[in-house]
Amino acid sequence: MSKLKIFASVSAAVLLFLAGAAAFLFYHPSSPALPPNEINDASGLNHTVIGEVVSPMTEDEIRAAVKSAKEEGFKIAISGARHSMGGQSMHPDALVLDMLHYDRVLSLDVEKKLVTVQSGVTWRELQEYLNPEGLAVMVMQGPNLFTVGGSMSVNAHGWDLRNGPLASTVESFRILTADGMVRNCSRTENPELFRVVLGGYGLFGVILDATLHVTTNNAYKASVFQIDYHQLADYFLNTILPNADIDFGEADLSIDPKTLLRDVVGVAYTRASDTGRTDALQNEINVSRDRFYFDLSRRFDWGKTLRWRLQIRHEYPQPGATRTRNNIFRTPVERIRYYSPSDSDILQEYFVPPDKFVPFIDELRAVIERRHVNLLNATVRYIAPNDDAFLNYARRDYFAVVLYINVKSSLAGQSAAREMTRELIDLSVEDGGTFYLPYVLYYDKSELAAAYPKIDEFFDMKREYDPGELFMNGFYAKYGK
Repeated sequence: MSKLKIFASVSAAVLLFLAGAAAFLFYHPSSPALPPNEINDASGLNHTVIGEVVSPMTEDEIRAAVKSAKEEGFKIAISGARHSMGGQSMHPDALVLDMLHYDRVLSLDVEKKLVTVQSGVTWRELQEYLNPEGLAVMVMQGPNLFTVGGSMSVNAHGWDLRNGPLASTVESFRILTADGMVRNCSRTENPELFRVVLGGYGLFGVILDATLHVTTNNAYKASVFQIDYHQLADYFLNTILPNADIDFGEADLSIDPKTLLRDVVGVAYTRASDTGRTDALQNEINVSRDRFYFDLSRRFDWGKTLRWRLQIRHEYPQPGATRTRNNIFRTPVERIRYYSPSDSDILQEYFVPPDKFVPFIDELRAVIERRHVNLLNATVRYIAPNDDAFLNYARRDYFAVVLYINVKSSLAGQSAAREMTRELIDLSVEDGGTFYLPYVLYYDKSELAAAYPKIDEFFDMKREYDPGELFMNGFYAKYGK
């Protein structure tokens, strides 16, 4: 056999071995199918045995399910995409209303830019409906897989700089309450119920439908910036926000252990056209490749270094690239889908005043390094003030620090995650900030009360509107009693 053939054979064997090793190293089982009476959420940490799941398609079916549960003594938990991570959409032995099939767009007023949707509509479905009309959502999370009702129940926000949380765009909604009545809610009709339902985690009834403000599907030109974290708050406040044509901006902090939370890469989008665009909606690409590099960063520090460098070079748009509003609100998510019986990826979010941003990041870095936190992503967004929701996190202008973290599922791993979370909550509150509530319930009641001083009043109103505590979830079960 020639040397060339021997070399080729050896090379092929080495490549095959490396491919096999990589496949073994990065193989992850799919999330196991659960029996009909068991559910979990996106964290995989809240395995719950429930009474049954009901998937209504009509308002009459929702009414019938609520009436039946009340008569038979069952609690009701309301579920959408189940991306809250602390049992907010489930409760043991409860009847779970799965709203994903209650998903019609009911009407669109193009002139007034108002759309009315059933609460189980996903943002993806709404984008597909609005885009041909040259219209777009005003405020939503970056990913579009969540339901409108679920997003209202957590009072979600995205990276729109001008409108604050989703509550600011809600004109009105109808809700079926525990007494069997359907109430219209707006800022002038049942205003108290309006405020507690937005960000109320499904504790006051079933949102049937909602009327939302939408806007023109404008085109935007991208600009990318790289700065030190010391400069970020000033850059947002004095360069991005004063420019009325910049509607979106966010920044990523380095996960590279050598430059942890110090180097910043961000993107801002400047309005290029006010005409309603109907560009094709873009879907996620290069999923397998990006998932591979994300998995490297989940497992190795050098993988974090590599992914951060690749992210800087390849993940952000080219300067001057044009995207529509609808396409900006289509953040890739498939690359981070992950299941393992031994660990889980979770989100956390902390809100800090601009003048405390640098001290908080320094404190955060110290916690991550001292506790060996497996940080996978850290994003910063500006949140405009809004007071439409009673349980309000947008009390003033804040920077939202969004953390994506891998935690161990073992008792020791969850204990470590709990200690880390409580430390970060204490730091954010000491800095005049707060934290976001849809995530794992690692904190205790005193920390919740320090971050949300009106929490007891909120729970009192829950019992006022629902004295039999018909609507239940893990959040209320832990903190509402």
